[in-house]
Amino acid sequence: MAINAKSKKNDVYSRFIADIACGQIRPGERLGEESLASRWNVSRGAVRETLFRLEQDGILVRKPKAGTFVRKVDEQELLEIYDSRAALESIVAAKVAEIISEEQLDELRQLAEQTDSIPDENIDRDQKDFEFHMRLCEISGLKHIPTLLRIGHLHSICYRYNHQLALLRGFTNEPVHRPDHRDIVKAIRKHNPDLASNVIHKHLIEARKGCEKDIKLIKSQLNSSIEFIKAGFGRE
Repeated sequence: MAINAKSKKNDVYSRFIADIACGQIRPGERLGEESLASRWNVSRGAVRETLFRLEQDGILVRKPKAGTFVRKVDEQELLEIYDSRAALESIVAAKVAEIISEEQLDELRQLAEQTDSIPDENIDRDQKDFEFHMRLCEISGLKHIPTLLRIGHLHSICYRYNHQLALLRGFTNEPVHRPDHRDIVKAIRKHNPDLASNVIHKHLIEARKGCEKDIKLIKSQLNSSIEFIKAGFGRE
């Protein structure tokens, strides 16, 4: 019974994260226990526990006399998330390079190829990217490093904002190129921890640069749109 109850709680948590990532639950949105329980066909108690867990993870914020909301992450925090992941996942990749089996290598290679074959602007690439990095964490087996357990949450937040940025890329003319995952697998295949660590660190720093470029493009486009609207209203 305890295992089933725990599994159900994790399922509610996963569904919540998925809805955030897909834009069905938006930053700044007020969350009601009753409506969420009805939506997912679970008890209010399960929803309450999930909301508390998400608040502890920094994804939600509770405001006195106002309610619980999806927290808005600012641009600087978004870039800091990439810096955190670069440090943490360097440790992961080094460990994976030491212990990975040929079967796991083949699995990672397939995931990398699937990810990199999807166009940069396609939101499906974000999901495959998520699967690749999470599989790396699972293979590492580094379950006793407390901060490592945060990687999934950090990646979920990145995934949610990548989704929003991907939608806004439709308003820009410049393509955004993301780093190749196959290079990570090639480094891990050599069973060289230092090389694997350096390659994934470079991968995530390049991803950070791409995200920063996205932000600048979007800001520029939005500012241009605002000026255009102002000019239109200024005409007689």
